[in-house]
Amino acid sequence: MPRLLPLALTLLAACAPPLYVQPSASEPHGTVKVRMVYHDAPRTTLSERIVLDETRVEGRFQPSRETRVMPIRVAPGQHRWRIRAGFAHTELRQQMETYQERYQCGTDRDINGNTRTRYCTRTKQRWVQKQVVVSDGGCHVERLVTVRLGVTYVAQFDYFGNQRCTLRYLEQRAQPDGSFDLVPAS
Repeated sequence: MPRLLPLALTLLAACAPPLYVQPSASEPHGTVKVRMVYHDAPRTTLSERIVLDETRVEGRFQPSRETRVMPIRVAPGQHRWRIRAGFAHTELRQQMETYQERYQCGTDRDINGNTRTRYCTRTKQRWVQKQVVVSDGGCHVERLVTVRLGVTYVAQFDYFGNQRCTLRYLEQRAQPDGSFDLVPAS
């Protein structure tokens, strides 16, 4: 079993979406500010995944319950955002484990008269402690949006509790006084 773990991890990594590559600042793009807000989050380990179309957007910071914003350059056009957040902790639990035991069960003689020890196997069970990941809640949202050249947007993910989250998509419009308004965008 331990020899299969590296293979399983390799296959799992191969199934993960490839990493998103932003357009350079000189290429046509709009800016999407991904804003993560946790209103009612458990005090356990947070994991997040942000997927743009079929690519994984890696954050420039660790997942945190604090509100934070990550600006991302995105090519103009229609795009699908998928954001997932999950909370979990680990516990030690007793579990029954089945294993094989090898033991000496006699001797054999070959045609030359040489003796060899014969080994047999038997199946046994034992109780072991294992670390188990326990989910404390999570949520995921998906939204199809349009990005226009030179426009800035806010994609705000709000987590309100287990299976209760939203993704709002807003256009950021500059005002003459230097402030800006956020208006719903599609």
